[in-house]
Amino acid sequence: MNYTVFSGYTIGQSHVKADMGCEDFADHYVDPEGRYVISVICDGHSDPKCFRSAKGAGLGCNAAIKILKNLFEVYCEERKEDAPERFFSKKEETMTRLKAGILQEWNRTVREDLQRNPIEEEEYASLDTPQYRDAMRYYQSGKGLNNIYGATLLAAAACEDFHLALQIGDGIVVRLEGDGIYTVPLEDDDKNEIEGPASLCDFDLLSRKKGFRMDIFPGRPQAMFAVSDGVGDTPITAGLKETFFLFHKGLAEHGDVEVQEGVLGLNAEQQKWLNEFLSYYSKRGSQDDCSLSGFADLTLPVAEVRLSQEEIDRMYRELEKERQRRTERYEEIRNRLLAAQKKNENEIGDLQMQIEELKRNISSLEAKLGEKKDMAKGRLLTVRM
Repeated sequence: MNYTVFSGYTIGQSHVKADMGCEDFADHYVDPEGRYVISVICDGHSDPKCFRSAKGAGLGCNAAIKILKNLFEVYCEERKEDAPERFFSKKEETMTRLKAGILQEWNRTVREDLQRNPIEEEEYASLDTPQYRDAMRYYQSGKGLNNIYGATLLAAAACEDFHLALQIGDGIVVRLEGDGIYTVPLEDDDKNEIEGPASLCDFDLLSRKKGFRMDIFPGRPQAMFAVSDGVGDTPITAGLKETFFLFHKGLAEHGDVEVQEGVLGLNAEQQKWLNEFLSYYSKRGSQDDCSLSGFADLTLPVAEVRLSQEEIDRMYRELEKERQRRTERYEEIRNRLLAAQKKNENEIGDLQMQIEELKRNISSLEAKLGEKKDMAKGRLLTVRM
């Protein structure tokens, strides 16, 4: 395989301002023999009730890499001519085992961490408020303690015969199939986002249809990227595809002059490019923590983003809807202004009529006042005579 593998994460400006630590984590694994690659990220929940989510994110990455390594090791060691056919005949069973294995491993390491590092009273400080006091008492009773490690999970992996993607919660896994075609290999989660994203600590991940999303595909793509929602989320847009294209192109341009084959890590310039990419997104938009992990075949040309006709048609429909929305808004505002102008003109006419009426009244009063003055003067003359 000719993959360059990478991972990185950085703290978001919103966390810096709130004096919080980085709760994202990213990692990757490269088989020493170059038979397979694994990329994984976890995003801690930034929730006072999940006050060890940064550690939970690290444990999630470790659990995913460990279980996926086991899968690829067994497959590669037993690989024969009919290996892909035999493997895909048991795909559903394999995915069920992988999901259960990752969750079991994460929960096991969480329990071990709790045993080594019991919760201290200072950690409960953020929960000592009316809003979170029930959660604090729940934890203090020894229940639901894996919740404090809550984090999302995304991973991508590949060998010569197949590649896979898995996801719990938000963020996005994107696949570059080649020739500029970017796709999202996994379905969206149906969970109501008002409740927050799905998490490694959820109890219903295996029973809920899209709680733990995963799929395995034949062949290997040109590249795969897994990012937290600080960088991108579903549904994927043309703009987000362009983002991945620019990142991929930057990796290629900062690579070695001569194309090298085999599984590689980033050189110094490529690592700088990755860090700058994450830093840019951590300072814009939601200013959330940002993480990215993936792999790309840099021996292949980086083609411009190519949109399907369906995507182009959808963009035109969205643009037309936006044009109509803005046209309706313009007409609404214009009609309001015209109505206000007409109302003002009528009010001005009424005021002018009132002013004229007041002028006439004042003239009449002045005339009457003059007459009274004349009458008073006449009386005064009569008295003096």
